[in-house]
Amino acid sequence: MRTAVIYSGQARSFAQVFPNQYWHVLRKLENPEFFVSVAKDDNAEAVIRLYERFDPAVVHIEHVEQPQIPEPPDEPAHLSGYPRSASKQAILRQLWALNRGWEFFQEKKNEEADYDVIVRIRSDLRFMRFEMPSKYHAVYTPWWSRWGGVNDRLAVMNEDAAELYFTTFTRLDEMLANGAPLHPETLIAESLRDYYVLPLTAEFNSLRMDGTMTPFDPTVIDIADYARKTR
Repeated sequence: MRTAVIYSGQARSFAQVFPNQYWHVLRKLENPEFFVSVAKDDNAEAVIRLYERFDPAVVHIEHVEQPQIPEPPDEPAHLSGYPRSASKQAILRQLWALNRGWEFFQEKKNEEADYDVIVRIRSDLRFMRFEMPSKYHAVYTPWWSRWGGVNDRLAVMNEDAAELYFTTFTRLDEMLANGAPLHPETLIAESLRDYYVLPLTAEFNSLRMDGTMTPFDPTVIDIADYARKTR
């Protein structure tokens, strides 16, 4: 068993949450190798904390300049059932960064190794619970905060599904032309529509740079779907 762990986007509060992520998630992964593509900013160096627990030979890091991406026109009112939680530019950069993370993985991975599991994890997550699934024939994403699609902050999947997940940006123009909203949970769910997306047992919040936490916020719909899928 070999696991690829892909961090992308911004390092954010990784320096503070790394011990938490190590205990709840990273130490449970079999033969992990890390592919870290983060924005070149004041927090970028925080990701070297991975060296505290893992051999630097299996930790690949790049710092990138995130581009200014042309924004699509405003959408018709009510196109997305759930409102966006970030600006259009932030969503575009998130999707771009996921795609760049996948490109970095392709550039640095061991061509002679098979990666049985790919883990997508954000650098600012602070966990209360995480249970690694025992099978990888499907895509596992957190059962809550799906907002009509999939929770886009964490995922466990095989390499074929991971390629679709991480490369959503390459299909963005086509999706928008077909009427999709610029809503990341919806767009990533559309990328994964040919895969079973099963609930991942994971609860966490996000540590913002100002020290506040985003809430763990399951909805009644999330709870009902979780109960149905785990019967």
